Amino acid sequence: EEERGTLDLLLANPLPRRRLVVEKSLAHASGLFMLSVVFWLAMAGATRLFGIVLNLGRLAAVVFSCWLLGVSFYALALACGCWKGKKKFSIGVSGGLAMVTFLVNAYAPMVESLRPWRILSPFYFYNGENVLANGLVPAHALVLAGLVAFFFTVAVLFFSRRDIST
Repeated sequence: EEERGTLDLLLANPLPRRRLVVEKSLAHASGLFMLSVVFWLAMAGATRLFGIVLNLGRLAAVVFSCWLLGVSFYALALACGCWKGKKKFSIGVSGGLAMVTFLVNAYAPMVESLRPWRILSPFYFYNGENVLANGLVPAHALVLAGLVAFFFTVAVLFFSRRDIST
């Protein structure tokens, strides 16, 4: 909205900034959730079509965990965008952090010095205990949900206090 020049017009309406961030975020998270449901349905159909025996509940757990991971990086990008108001900055920070944390999580089993850092990666909480084989770990889902809540709260605070005239 800000880079397109429509944020001033949007905020000219009697709409609190907090409400704007909350409603747009809920719309994006809901859209990602619906996309996740469609993905789960497609995967469930494909496994049956090709005769792959797969626990559909565990598949749903994997897709839900993936949704939480995606929403956590979305919330980070939102917080960065609400802080600076720059789309490229928010994409760069969230994308860069996603890449670094993915690599830490991927190489930690093979590199001794990275093992202690693995728990700092959201990817560890996404599938650290092999969700497809063992089911969803509630503590891991809570960590990802906590990241979403933290970054979302930071986004609301940043946007509520930021001067958008500059």
